[in-house]
Amino acid sequence: MAAPAHPAARAFIGTSGWNYPTWRAGFYGDCPARLWLRYYAERFDVVEVTLSGRLPAQVMHYENVPLFPRGYHVARQSGSLEDMAE
Repeated sequence: MAAPAHPAARAFIGTSGWNYPTWRAGFYGDCPARLWLRYYAERFDVVEVTLSGRLPAQVMHYENVPLFPRGYHVARQSGSLEDMAE
């Protein structure tokens, strides 16, 4: 049997965003909205954020507490080729 073409390749599961009020009842439950990102990151490998420019500090930390576990993946959705060139 041939070796896989990319033995180190991994797939990450996540969604485009995490801050959706309609998810409260079915996903977040009693979790306070200020902790939704942390709650999400404990359950998914990656989150896509739609931003132009750099990730704001509030996405990475809340009150100086890291919201993501070490090694967590944040995918930045780019709105245009100009954004991708940054």
